[in-house]
Amino acid sequence: MKLNVDRKSDVNSIFGVCFQSNIYPALFLLQVGKYHVPTEAKDMAEKAVKYIERALEADGENFACHKWSGIIINWSSEFIGTRRKIERSFDVQEHFQVSPHMF
Repeated sequence: MKLNVDRKSDVNSIFGVCFQSNIYPALFLLQVGKYHVPTEAKDMAEKAVKYIERALEADGENFACHKWSGIIINWSSEFIGTRRKIERSFDVQEHFQVSPHMF
């Protein structure tokens, strides 16, 4: 699905509650890197992970932070080796297990 990032309504419908959090920059990088600029996706994934780590530090009790953290960590794992990908899978699992309990 391609979004028009110039139309706030398109982005808002996807990210909803995330506009109220610090995770918007990470989600923007995820959306643009994955769907619009795949040649720069690795750099965008690394930046998105840094943003989501900051969001978790700032608002670790927000279910959306954990949900999107799992998604972004999983996406960024596409660009690393198998061993590191397996290590990160436990982080993804942890975020997905915590997220529903905070909702």
